[in-house]
Amino acid sequence: LSGRGIANIYAFVRQSVSGPADEALNEIDALSDREKPALIAEYGASNPHCMRVMELFTRIYGKFAGNQALNFLPEAGLFLAGGIAQKNIDYLLKGARFMRYFESNYNPKLRAVQHRIPVFLIKEYSVSLLGAAHAAILLTDEDSV
Repeated sequence: LSGRGIANIYAFVRQSVSGPADEALNEIDALSDREKPALIAEYGASNPHCMRVMELFTRIYGKFAGNQALNFLPEAGLFLAGGIAQKNIDYLLKGARFMRYFESNYNPKLRAVQHRIPVFLIKEYSVSLLGAAHAAILLTDEDSV
């Protein structure tokens, strides 16, 4: 899902396109996998294939986060940080897409638990890096004891 996830989803969706590719798909195909996600997200509102990619991305992201929330039961909330959430914030929030998938469990009791977990989307990218740095410091301090 993260990293090359959007490019991988795009490759999956792209295989299903029959007939000639449109201008947007040709433009995306010419890019490296690393460059594709930004353009796919940009075309996500206007191109039906990119729209499908972004919808699948949001579905996978929301369901994964919802399942993790059930594993850890974060009573203070689930915090989404990093580039994936920040770069796609408008798409995730529009129509409560992310939350719709986050809370989509087949079991009504588990769905109720997911519904009670507050979800926060952190816009500051460096927060995830600061968390990783803090964890590294803690691990380093334990090793020196």
